[in-house]
Parts: sequence; structure tokens; C-alpha cells
Amino acid sequence: MAVVIERSLTQSLIRRLGGPVPAAHADRPEEPPERVPVGELIHNSRRVLGLVEAGHRVQITRHGRVVAVIGPPDQDEIKLDELAAGGHVPADWRDRQRRLRDRLRTIPARSQPPGEPTGSASIIADRDRHR
Repeated sequence: MAVVIERSLTQSLIRRLGGPVPAAHADRPEEPPERVPVGELIHNSRRVLGLVEAGHRVQITRHGRVVAVIGPPDQDEIKLDELAAGGHVPADWRDRQRRLRDRLRTIPARSQPPGEPTGSASIIADRDRHR
């Protein structure tokens, strides 16, 4: 849930600053990453990077244990880095996003007792009353 919220916040920020919202790789159905031993990465890096350029994630293994994951860049992060370099967003946006993610993980889920309106329903009803 935090990842979806994080992506939504990131895309909202990019929209407000006038940038296009790039299509995210995470919106596609995720296929299992290919596992590649370190030796193959060293000797056949062109093939491995070709997989990454095609949008695939690759797990790098050493003695059968995953030691790294290589994947395509997150276009939202690239855009935010460019905006930070231009002074349009805070340079510490990654740290702020990490703190927000950590905070969202600690907030307990709220639920209404049966028969009570949900938060969304209350907001919509309040908005309709004040039209």
C-alpha cells in the first residue's frame, strides 16, 4: 500500500510542477526476474543489460544466493532528480519520501463500526451539503 501511495504522491508532485507523468514499469504485470550468476554477468554483461533495457529485472546470484537486483530505472525518480537539480523540488526528496513511507507503515488502519459511514462517504456527504 505504501508503494502505491508513494507513486501516487510522486506523480502528483510531477503533475503540479508541469511535467508529464511517465508510464511506470510497475503498472505492467510483474514477471519473475531472471537469475544470473555473477560469472555470467561478468562474461555476458551485454545480454544482461539488454534484458534490463527491455524492462526486465535481473537477480544477480553468488553461490545460489541473490546478492543484487538490476532493473530498469524508475522514470518518476529520474524526473524528480532532474527537478531537484533545477531547484524545483527539495534536494532531499528521497529522504523525505523514505520518512513518509516509514510514517505510513506506523499509522494504524482505521475502520468504522458497522453501520457508520466511511471516511470517504462522510467527506462526500459534507461536500454535497455545502454546494
